[in-house]
Amino acid sequence: MSAKVTIVGRLGADPEMRSLANGDTLTSLRVVSSGRRQVDGKWVDVDTTWWRVTAFRQLAEGCVEALTKGDKVIIVGTIKESSWDKDGVKQTRLEVTADSIGKDIAGASRMQRVTKPETTDAWSTDPF
Repeated sequence: MSAKVTIVGRLGADPEMRSLANGDTLTSLRVVSSGRRQVDGKWVDVDTTWWRVTAFRQLAEGCVEALTKGDKVIIVGTIKESSWDKDGVKQTRLEVTADSIGKDIAGASRMQRVTKPETTDAWSTDPF
């Protein structure tokens, strides 16, 4: 099984980066997503799912620099099922290889605008 997915959730831990034998970098993320429902006048999490997400190369490095545990993120990637036998019992899990990852700013109380440095290069100016 392999399909494109979009996940909105929170990081359950800081991103963990490591180097591969070929020199590429890989970052592992644990992301939790859940719905919210009001039960007896209180909001509770429902349908909680933990996702194992992997990012490679430049995206992997960016995750470590920009994200920390608790950040709300949006991830677009490819989902794949992997399976193996453990003590004669078939185990399966879903894994996501990220194509893009960004912070979700919905509900953010205050954002800080990042300004671009001044440039005289005609190709790097935005005419709009």
